[in-house]
Amino acid sequence: NVTATNDLTITEGTVTLPNGTTTIGGSLAVSSGTFVHNNGAVVFNSNLAETVVASSSPFYDLSFSGNGSWDMQDSSATSSNDVRITSGTVYFPTGTFAVGGSLTTTAGAIAARNGTLRLYTTGADSLSTGGSALYDLVVDGSGASVTVSDTDLTIQHDLTILEGSMTFPSGTLTI
Repeated sequence: NVTATNDLTITEGTVTLPNGTTTIGGSLAVSSGTFVHNNGAVVFNSNLAETVVASSSPFYDLSFSGNGSWDMQDSSATSSNDVRITSGTVYFPTGTFAVGGSLTTTAGAIAARNGTLRLYTTGADSLSTGGSALYDLVVDGSGASVTVSDTDLTIQHDLTILEGSMTFPSGTLTI
């Protein structure tokens, strides 16, 4: 496990993260370099306004905690497994945020902007926005079975199921 108590900056070369947990207490800035997720978790934990610039490097497990906010500034981002928001506000990319597992929001908020959340899972996964609205939602995975665990779900623009299935919320689905 690795902990950066403040910002983590990668300016050149390739950094392979541990297969355990990398905790970042500030912003992430990847400019000319890249990182390899190594099937590990990246946890952002801050009480301040932070930025996340991964520059096309995909995450594996991605978590946000603390009372801060995280602005994902790449036009698109990928987490090939789960995303967890346990507090704070996460500003999704303005393009596509591709998630290969579950999205779980237990507290905090999602700011969807006008972006697309694309769930490309291949198994049984869940979607919980914690009451936050999504802009576009795409379910796209062979064998995907996405269950909305919130009572209600609001999608401000389009819902598209390309492949797989989706179990809608027990309350109201608003599109």
